[in-house]
Amino acid sequence: MKKFQKLVVLSFTAILVLQIFYDSGHFIFPPENLENRTSVESLESLSEELDNYKPSFSIVIQLSGEMGNNLAHFAHGHALYLWLKRQYGVNDTNIILRHQVHPKWKAGRKALQQCFPNTRSFDFAAGNTPEFEQRRDEQTTVFGGPDPFAGVSSSEKAVVESALRKFIKLKSNKRSRPAETIGNISLPFLYSKAFVTANFWVDLYYDDLRHFLRFDPACCRLKPDPDEAVFVSPVAGCMSSSYIFERFSNYCATALSKLCPRNA
Repeated sequence: MKKFQKLVVLSFTAILVLQIFYDSGHFIFPPENLENRTSVESLESLSEELDNYKPSFSIVIQLSGEMGNNLAHFAHGHALYLWLKRQYGVNDTNIILRHQVHPKWKAGRKALQQCFPNTRSFDFAAGNTPEFEQRRDEQTTVFGGPDPFAGVSSSEKAVVESALRKFIKLKSNKRSRPAETIGNISLPFLYSKAFVTANFWVDLYYDDLRHFLRFDPACCRLKPDPDEAVFVSPVAGCMSSSYIFERFSNYCATALSKLCPRNA
């Protein structure tokens, strides 16, 4: 009898805790009919649903061009990720890449993953799915446009900050957004389409971006593909990635001159 009483108490305690989390908006996919789940079987079913929950904040990075452009896109999406984490305490952000239609995206992926180790774990086609199209349509219907947070791509810090504040407010308030189904892309989601060219990004996350875009010295001896033309800039060795942002290019020149001596 005591074991049964303990089971009942634990069951209702678990339900109460989950209800509190639901009301606070912590669950991106809130369990339905939570108050009716009092049996052991129901709680086990609920546990399985929780195991399938996906990150509650998504950033879709739209890639374009080849290695240089994609580095700049990567850096912008990573900077947004850092802002959400450090300014708003968001620790469950899902980064999703969406490649361009032109087949040269494959060459860009190859170059990035070969020479920039931190890009190797990413699926460059994760956002080229019907789910993305569906989420974009839903975002248009619910929030008045396919990219209601387009300000995140601005070169003005205040505009970016305003867009992220709007995103956090809508995303965290379950009453202002529709019920969601299990998937990889949250609703709403951020759509990153810009390069990191604004100085304020470098001021905020210079060291972090340096670490994220760590270069593999094994690429020092690589030569351009037959269909490529390389113009060596004054920034020795950085080539197409040197323009990403001014101060990073200086770091790139210094680092690569050490990694890739002239006789390499």
